Amino acid sequence: MNVNKEEFFKEVTLRICSSLNINTALERVLEYLQKHLPFTQMFLYITETNLGGSRHIAQATDGTCTDKKFVSPPKEHWAWAREQQKPFILTHDDQDKNIHDVAPLIELKGNSILVVPLRIDDELIGFLVLRAKGENRFTPGQAELMGVVAKPFAIALVNAKAHETVVQHRDTLIDNNRFLNKESLSQANDDIIGGSSGLRNVMEMVQMVAPLNTTVLLLGETGTGKEVIANTIHLASPRSEGPFIKLNCGAIPENLIDDELFGHEKGAFTGAVAEKRGRFERASGGTLFLDEIGELPLQSQVRLLRVLQTRKISRVGGNGRFPSTCG
Repeated sequence: MNVNKEEFFKEVTLRICSSLNINTALERVLEYLQKHLPFTQMFLYITETNLGGSRHIAQATDGTCTDKKFVSPPKEHWAWAREQQKPFILTHDDQDKNIHDVAPLIELKGNSILVVPLRIDDELIGFLVLRAKGENRFTPGQAELMGVVAKPFAIALVNAKAHETVVQHRDTLIDNNRFLNKESLSQANDDIIGGSSGLRNVMEMVQMVAPLNTTVLLLGETGTGKEVIANTIHLASPRSEGPFIKLNCGAIPENLIDDELFGHEKGAFTGAVAEKRGRFERASGGTLFLDEIGELPLQSQVRLLRVLQTRKISRVGGNGRFPSTCG
């Protein structure tokens, strides 16, 4: 079938750019592309160079699909895939060692796969993958045709990633706002009663420690105003524009301490249907006030001490550690 490449490029570009929802856009492209290529499933992957693989970001199929969310081939095969400049066809009986070795990872047996590398300014950012049932379904001419629309798909992938980031930031802001409203944080007045007389020494120490990026231990009986002093330190510090987050350690059940302080990853335990940020993360760029810290179980105190020493936290169920930027 002869295809007008200009019309093909125009139609695919209009469809892939027709929606901010990349899955919706792919569905519209699928409908058109199936008139020219014999495939049933289309997947969009974004490269995760630091992880040595590609992450599934969107798909369009004419049936059910159980595609892998992340594909991580052996290091040498990942390097080979990243070097590919033009669309290429994968078949199960291919004798190329790279293709033969990665065949089980991409469920190649009984299928034909056409891969379109997506690049922006010669930098590989992802792959478009078309899968057809049966072997030897794609032709070199069809691979060449898909090369015509590699650039629009690459731009759509970049936009999808940017949109994903914006949505994540929006959700974080909504979550922060909901949390802060729920907490009904109290704010200290500019002046503390007694600040010029009986509490003069205390206020002098407040002025000394406020500019420092350090942990401050406040000692005093219940009701003597430790939270007020903590808030005053916060307001006088370079972190005053950030949040002032507090936690009464004595009011949290022992089995929930880590979750409250450090948060958890999705699936970390039964009922963890979504990730949760702990108080350390919520206080990022601001100040975290831990009241009644002496009531923490000893094991929790040890974990907390490690965080204070390293300035790094890890969510419950998480593997990575990231910096804590609260005071």
